[in-house]
Amino acid sequence: MAAFAETHQCEWRERAEELERENLTLKERVGRIESQLALLQRTVFGKKSEKLPRVEDELRKSSGDVLRPHEATLKERRRKREARATLPERVIHHRVPDEARRCPACGGTALKPLGPGKRTEILEHVPAHVERRSTSRRRSSVPAARASSPRPHRRPLSRASTARASWRTW
Repeated sequence: MAAFAETHQCEWRERAEELERENLTLKERVGRIESQLALLQRTVFGKKSEKLPRVEDELRKSSGDVLRPHEATLKERRRKREARATLPERVIHHRVPDEARRCPACGGTALKPLGPGKRTEILEHVPAHVERRSTSRRRSSVPAARASSPRPHRRPLSRASTARASWRTW
């Protein structure tokens, strides 16, 4: 009887095989549409995009990986900090031009240094090697005034200097 079923060809068997193929393609299509619907529901009805978890974290959860412990993150930061400290350093000093060394409040020119200055570090890739570039900007003020001398070149003021315009860093 089994041999008869395999060799038997009729319109009902052909129709059944055709319906099975169509069923498989429809199942694949429904799976794609369900995943699209889940994504759309998440974006429309879920948390706002600023609060959504990162895609990498979601993929890591689905694959079974665990997040790195806090100690491992701190250890990697410490290792990178030590590697930065070993880079060659080039210090660039920005001096206030003599014509700009004047107090904006009183116009006085008897300026004295105001602390060690503001130091900024930038990691810069120079072809063939990487070096750490430190920029030192002097601060100065008139002893009687509360305002410091203007900056040697124009750059946007930092938040701290806009809040207290009398103490500018440069």
